[in-house]
Order: sequence, then C-alpha cells, then structure tokens
Amino acid sequence: ETRRVEVRVRIYWRFVLAIGAILQLAAGRADAADKLQADLIPLGLRARNEAPITVEARFKWDSTHILEGRLEMEFLEGNRVLGRYRSGEMALTGGEQRFRMLLPPSLAPFSDSQVQVQMKFVAAGNAVDLEPSVLFLPTASERSLVVGWCAAETTAGWQESGIEKNLLLERFAPPSDNISQRLLMTSVVRLDPENLPAQPLAYTSFDVVVLTAEAFKQASERQLQALARWVNGGGSVCVFISGGLQPHHVWFLNQLAESTSDGPTFLSDNAGNLLPARKEILSLRSGLGRSVIVPEEIVADLNSNAASCRQAAAFLWKMRSRQAQAIVDSGHWEP
Repeated sequence: ETRRVEVRVRIYWRFVLAIGAILQLAAGRADAADKLQADLIPLGLRARNEAPITVEARFKWDSTHILEGRLEMEFLEGNRVLGRYRSGEMALTGGEQRFRMLLPPSLAPFSDSQVQVQMKFVAAGNAVDLEPSVLFLPTASERSLVVGWCAAETTAGWQESGIEKNLLLERFAPPSDNISQRLLMTSVVRLDPENLPAQPLAYTSFDVVVLTAEAFKQASERQLQALARWVNGGGSVCVFISGGLQPHHVWFLNQLAESTSDGPTFLSDNAGNLLPARKEILSLRSGLGRSVIVPEEIVADLNSNAASCRQAAAFLWKMRSRQAQAIVDSGHWEP
C-alpha cells in the first residue's frame, strides 16, 4: 500500500510540473510577443512582375537578451496563398535592427495589388506571431517595371538630365492607348551608393539601374563587379561619368564595352579623366544587356535634346527597332 501511495505522489508531481511548464511556455510566448515587433518596408512603390522583392525588415526587440531564430512569412490574397518564405538564422539584440532581404517571387494576385504578409518569428520551437505587413505586387493583368536610381544625395540626380523622365515607360504610350496607360507603371527606387547591391542576384529586382556621376565614383569595386555581371546577363544600366575615376571604375566601363586587354575602349589619365574625352551618349550592347554612358560635359545640353534622351531610354528598355524609331521621332510607340 505504501508503494502505491509513493507512485501516486510521483505521478501527481509530474503532472503539476508538466502543467507549470506549459503555463510557463505560454507565458513566455505572450511575453515574447509583447516585446518583439516587426515590419516589412519595400524599397519601391510596387515590385516588378515575377521578380524577387527587396524589402527592409525592421525589428524592435524590447529585451536585454539575444533572441535567435528565423522569420517566416506567408503572402496572402484573401485566403489564397501566393507564396511563403523563411529567412536564415537571425540574432536580435535589444533595440531596433534592420535587415535587407531579397524575397523570392510570388504568384501574382488576381485583382488586388495589396497583399497581406503574415509573419511569425520561430525561436527554439517557440513561434511568436507578429502583426501582419502589407506589400504591393502587380496583379496578373498589370505590367510593373522598376528603375533603380542611385545618387549620392537624395535631392541630387533625378533632375540631372532629360533621360530620367523618359525612363518612365508609360510616357511613350500613345494618347489613344488607354489600356497601356492604365496597366503599365514604372516605379523608381532611390538608392544610396552604400546600399548599391554587392551581389548580382540583388539587381534582379530592377529592370534598369542608373548611377549618377558622384554615385558612380563612390561605388566600390565589389558593387561594380556585381553590377557588371547582372548587365552581361541581361540587365540595363545608365552611367553618368565625370573625372576622378579609379581603376575599378575604368575596368567596369570596359566590361560594359566588352573590351579586351589588347584594346580597351576606355582609358584614363592620372586624374581619372577618360581619354579621349567623350562628347556624346554612348550606347553599348553588353552581353545580353544594354549600357548607356553619359559624359558629364553633355548633361546640360540633354534638356534641349529630347530625341537623344528618348533614343537612350528606348535602347535601355530594349525596344524593337521600329518602335524605338517611332519613339525617337514622335515620343510614342506605334499603336
């Protein structure tokens, strides 16, 4: 009889401890949920069609402890799942932290470009549900294009020449083409030189990348190597150039020109000025991609040379020759 009582007592205390552990785990989840906040901030107004999505994940962890785990996301249009994503291992310290993420392409929403992103942070088997975020994705009937504009200052570069306004592709739609004007949209993403990607895959969020003269000079060798690989794989880049170039800048330009060591297209003097000095826009076919080189000396004249700006823009957008000529001549493609 004594043996039976001891067994019952042990079973009772095991039950009590199990209940306590469950309550503690539930309290820990609620406590973590109260302390952890997260939000997704897209770089542009809307992502391009069927392309990776670059976002900035912003966390606020109100604790002195380090929280390690993964961020899991589910993209939803109503009850329809458009995609899922799980990040690599992350370590969150107290305060606010930001992480740049390249999310995989998702299915296109049918009717509403506003997509809800359900998020949770999974740490050691403990999933903390977070407030949902919102991303804007092109619907199945829309054509969304993205231009990455890299300038040294936020206020500089966009009005530097007449090329930039012609990079908004919907401007070339004929006035009678209401469908293109309604369903075609070009978004512009502003980048600082330090945020220029250093991996080729990160450039796949863009259709065209533009570097102003000062931003080009501040770009690192690794960033330009990645950009050159993306362009050779099919991307389009427009580069404004001035003096003060370093060897890796000249190397980049020669990569775009597909130069060889026996006959480089671009050379520079000791001050980093290109030799000979260029006085016109240079359009290059770079592998499968396109490149436009704009010397600083002619920038002031471009505002009065709309045809040259349209020609450069049509080249970057890989327009067919007949439509490119129509854009140069009239400012619109043929219906």
